[in-house]
Amino acid sequence: MLMWHVGIKRKRALIELLEKHRYLRTSMIAQAIYPSRHQCQVSLKGLHDKKVVKRFRMDSREDFIYHLESRSQKWQHWDLLNRFHFWYAAKVEVVLYEFEVPYGPGQADGFYVVRTRDGNRKFFLEVDTLTSGPFDKVALYNTAYAGYWKDQWWADPLNSGLISFPQIVIVTPRIDLVRGSLKDNTHDLVFKVFEQGNIN
Repeated sequence: MLMWHVGIKRKRALIELLEKHRYLRTSMIAQAIYPSRHQCQVSLKGLHDKKVVKRFRMDSREDFIYHLESRSQKWQHWDLLNRFHFWYAAKVEVVLYEFEVPYGPGQADGFYVVRTRDGNRKFFLEVDTLTSGPFDKVALYNTAYAGYWKDQWWADPLNSGLISFPQIVIVTPRIDLVRGSLKDNTHDLVFKVFEQGNIN
């Protein structure tokens, strides 16, 4: 009876996780919910067989990627977003996070508050999966800073009384192009750029 109850709780937790993250690899689900990768694989196979979840993979040597709805064209964007999330969550304590957060002229892919040895830190997250075209996020965040932002919830997400503009973390395969766009950082906002290949 106890094992059945645990199974139901994990199923609910999985559904909630997939509703928020959209596309999750086996290793990510194991990290978030299950005590072992093997137990995770067995449970996910059962849920897939019962058509509770959908799955696919691009190569037989890779993890399955699980989702709830039909696969969209943005699945690779969400995959990179989640790769960063679980890579980073293994390093620091994530206090709060939300996806698709408006910031005035644009919408961030994510917003995070994390706890480090030096205290809490907050940042917007942008994942760039394009291989061509311009990168305008630096200019957009500077436009946001020049406007009215101090009454936005993300300026003081923990209600600590300390209002500040978040840092901006960018994950991209176009590292040189993105760094070149920092010339548009007219308000000296804090940008941190990660190369996509270093997020595992």
